[in-house]
Amino acid sequence: MPYVTVVQLELVATSGGSLPWFSGSESRGAFLSVVGQACEELAQTLHGSGRALYALKPLSFKTGYRVVRGEGRSLAEAGVLFEPGARAVLEVSLLDDEVSRRFVSDVLPVAAGLTVKGVGFKVDALAIRVVDPREVLERAEGWESGALDVHFHTPTYLNPLVGDQRYKSPLPRPPAPPRQPHRLCPRPDRARACPSPRSWLSTCTSAG
Repeated sequence: MPYVTVVQLELVATSGGSLPWFSGSESRGAFLSVVGQACEELAQTLHGSGRALYALKPLSFKTGYRVVRGEGRSLAEAGVLFEPGARAVLEVSLLDDEVSRRFVSDVLPVAAGLTVKGVGFKVDALAIRVVDPREVLERAEGWESGALDVHFHTPTYLNPLVGDQRYKSPLPRPPAPPRQPHRLCPRPDRARACPSPRSWLSTCTSAG
């Protein structure tokens, strides 16, 4: 079982701008772009290997921002406006030992910044920690399955390549919209002039 290398990049916005509050696809594109600038082969491996080699936690603002969302909109549908110097964090977990080694040795030394949807961020600091999954599993032994309660604050997709085929989206299926009755007459004042269903049946004919 490979170790998990968690890399956290502390970023500073070089200019003001706006982004979706949930910037999953934008963050993923920025991450792969940074990797590609340092090692195109590694970027292609991460993007097209068909294996889950990394997990990305989208860009999360810490200071110098405000959230904007329309009435009745969820937080996942909101936007964020930020000023120059706003601080944010991007976190990636590398799930393969060789990928971790190449990322730390080839990418991080030259990763001075990244661009998210046209907005530049410089890397102000970084932190690396290594997690042994075996230790996590050992600590979890004896836990009751009902004791684990997970709340998703953003839309979340579970990877079907590793056994999640039945649960591709943990979001509940939205209820079907209420059926709208079809008004047979265009104006309410003409409702009495509409033929009754019984009269329709008496005049229906079938061909063939």
